[in-house]
Amino acid sequence: MMLPFNRPRSLFSHISSHLILLSLLTVLAVGIPAILYIQFETEKQIWAQIEQGAWTSHALFELKEFELANNAKLVAERPSLLELIQLDDQLALLSYLSTLQDGIQSDSITICTQAGKILVETHHFEDLNLCMRQNFLTIVQNPTEEAWLFRTHPILIKEQAVGTAIVGKKIDDRFAAAMQTDIGLDYSILKDGNFLATSLDSERSALHEVDIETEALDSQTDNNSFKFTIDDKPYYAIAFPVKSDGFTGVLALPMEEVLKSSRKQIMLMLAGIFTVLCISIFLSSLIAHRISRPLEELSSQAIRSRSDFIKTPISTDSKIKELIELADAYEHARLDLSQKVSQLQLEQDWIEHLLEAIAEGILTLDSNNKILFFSPAAERITGWKKEEVLHNPVDDYFKLVEKDGVFSENLPSPGEKYFLNVELALKRQATLSISGAEFFPSQASDSQIALVFRDVTEEVAINRLLGQFLSNVAHEFRTPLSALSASVELLEDQFPDFNSGEVMELIRSQKLGVLGLETLIDNLLESSSIEARRFRVTPRSFDIEEIISDVEQTLAPLLEKHGQHLIVKIPLDLPLVYGDPRRTVQVLINLLSNAIKYGPENSEITLQAYERDRKVRVLISDHGPGISPEYRQEIFTRFNLPRTENERAKPGAGLGLSVVKAIVEAQGGEVGVEDNPGSGACFWFTMRLAKSK
Repeated sequence: MMLPFNRPRSLFSHISSHLILLSLLTVLAVGIPAILYIQFETEKQIWAQIEQGAWTSHALFELKEFELANNAKLVAERPSLLELIQLDDQLALLSYLSTLQDGIQSDSITICTQAGKILVETHHFEDLNLCMRQNFLTIVQNPTEEAWLFRTHPILIKEQAVGTAIVGKKIDDRFAAAMQTDIGLDYSILKDGNFLATSLDSERSALHEVDIETEALDSQTDNNSFKFTIDDKPYYAIAFPVKSDGFTGVLALPMEEVLKSSRKQIMLMLAGIFTVLCISIFLSSLIAHRISRPLEELSSQAIRSRSDFIKTPISTDSKIKELIELADAYEHARLDLSQKVSQLQLEQDWIEHLLEAIAEGILTLDSNNKILFFSPAAERITGWKKEEVLHNPVDDYFKLVEKDGVFSENLPSPGEKYFLNVELALKRQATLSISGAEFFPSQASDSQIALVFRDVTEEVAINRLLGQFLSNVAHEFRTPLSALSASVELLEDQFPDFNSGEVMELIRSQKLGVLGLETLIDNLLESSSIEARRFRVTPRSFDIEEIISDVEQTLAPLLEKHGQHLIVKIPLDLPLVYGDPRRTVQVLINLLSNAIKYGPENSEITLQAYERDRKVRVLISDHGPGISPEYRQEIFTRFNLPRTENERAKPGAGLGLSVVKAIVEAQGGEVGVEDNPGSGACFWFTMRLAKSK
């Protein structure tokens, strides 16, 4: 049986126990002497710092004296001061010295006469005859004890002394604080045990309780170094004489932070002992961790790069060759993939810009007729947003109109084109030109259908309207030409058998045909010039009654043919108008021709003109079916034909009223239509007066 203490131990426990013992011996052998040595060296350096501060304070005090002497010389040699002394203007001199005192940063300036009397002073000192003394450091009762340092300089006018300039510097806490800033140690000046100036952060009552001079004399050192306590705060200090006037200077270093630092060092040493013991225990695990750390870092980087593999660089700071090669290979693979992705992104952006530039809409459907892709142009044409339609059935958004079945059942075969009327967003109906193709995406097992469509609603409407227009124009030409041809044949074959009345009847028929052709041709020409933006008018002053008479004679055969009567109502004092007479005749012929065409047989047509609001208003009224209110906004556009059940009033070319509107507005007038009281329609237009041009 093996005893417990004879059992073999593991390498980890063997090394750990020896390391702990070695660490403990090392700490005891090195730590305790180190603590004692640190304390000794710290105190030695502190006293050296204080002694060095004493030498520095002597130099700084002499520098203050030198600066004060320079200020006294500066004051004594000021030209302005000499002028004021000669003028004997004490108020101006006092104001000047107060300003100068602030400029040289002194606490008092006194000007004495050559006789030893004070001429002017910026600070009054009781029982202290400054004029009778030279450079000195003294105590002033004002009303408490204050230490002042004075420096003098003679005032010369033409190299003759006329007085003395005395500049004073108060030796107070502010002075001590400045010295403390320059030296780095607390600075104090005492006289007979009283603190006159100090940078120590304590109440005066606490300072008076400390007998600094006694403690300095009782010091066992040769350089008046000593220790004292104020407000439970320990100080290391040194005392030294300031000049030869019985003043004592004291430099003090607060030891509270130093002692805390010393205690902290001891605690750190103890903590170090504990740390070394802990390090010895976990040394083996730290070595293993140092070997495995690069692999762990690579693993962590790989895990972090799952979400953003391309943008996350891979690196290692290991010195192991195999790990460096592994990280480099991983980084090269990442960079190659990043370059490929960037190229794909550029191609995708180019394709998206290309799709946005294509006017035709593009969509793709899967085998279940659900939308997989919806281009920007498809959004513009249909009014549906991509987010609304994706992955939804196409039949929910493209609904057939005037045809049975659903949209997906009427798709064109590859290479074919269909025209379908569908209902889109907001129930808008449109005619789409659709072509399709079937393809097999690389990532999909089923085929997909790509549809390219274009909104041809306006094109279909224009083609339909153009066909109707050509049909009407052909009819408009055929009717008068047929009548002319028949009349010519009758005259050619039977002229000797006709009497004069019959010949006049045939000539009147020919005249009506020519009038209709002329009107149609004029409207076609004017409509063409309006469309080409070449339409012009040549306005001038004229009498509208004269052209109405010409129009009446021109349309007389047409009125007679239908048994209609034209009633003209024009006042005798109607003023001249300003416009194009030939174009105005065209307006009247178009409006009266429509009134004759749509008015019943044997009815009256009224044409009246009168002045209103500095314009001439012309009205043409008939007793036809009239114009419905909802159609009045469209009647003056091209190719809009009136809807009527009158068999005689067959639709024409649909140009007359659009030409009327263009002529009237080009002449600065307005045109419109309203109900004729009783029945029928009343077309009106206005013209400017000649005198308002």
